[in-house]
Amino acid sequence: MPSFRLLRPVAAASLVLALACGGSLVPIGGADVGAYASSLATYAESENPGVDCPAAGVGDAVRIGDFSFRVDRVELSPPETRLPWIKNRDERQAFSKPGVQALVVHYSIRNESPVQAVPDVVFSVHGTDGRQATTGPYNAELVMKAAGMTAPTAWPPGQWVENVKVFDMQPAAADGAAAWLKRRVKQVDPTDPKGRRKIDVIVEQAVIDLGTPAAGAAISGD
Repeated sequence: MPSFRLLRPVAAASLVLALACGGSLVPIGGADVGAYASSLATYAESENPGVDCPAAGVGDAVRIGDFSFRVDRVELSPPETRLPWIKNRDERQAFSKPGVQALVVHYSIRNESPVQAVPDVVFSVHGTDGRQATTGPYNAELVMKAAGMTAPTAWPPGQWVENVKVFDMQPAAADGAAAWLKRRVKQVDPTDPKGRRKIDVIVEQAVIDLGTPAAGAAISGD
């Protein structure tokens, strides 16, 4: 089973979670992790027995597999809900609900392997109300366009590559919301007597407390 070790860099204040071949999770403090993120990490470990789920904060780098993942900043913005910019009906409906705002998560991924590779880490965002947020890819495109960014297509070794994801969120559930990172692999289903059926199994995971989001500019296609 993968194990994690928390390391404190000499020249940085943030914590780095490094995947070690044979270590253990050694909490040394310093990460800004609130009650909800801590409870989500505990839940993640109960749902995936034997898989540790360390918790970190904004600015901390979490290494899972061959990639390091870091949330750089989080904003809460009025979303775009109109055609022709938001082409997906589900996204329009989710972000048009009363009171809903766009939780804009700016994050970076670094390829730690010596060859180009595509990240195999996915993440979901959960508000403090416990609801898993809906992603808004078209809102994310507008955020990146306004910032002069484009969606990444390559992850060269050793370079931080910026990206943006947007999630629907009620403001009351945004403060202390958390991202749940997961890496899955295909394994033979142990309940299949013939040993043929394969299932997705989480083999590494971590939680990041998204903290208190800053007030962001309205997302607009105009």
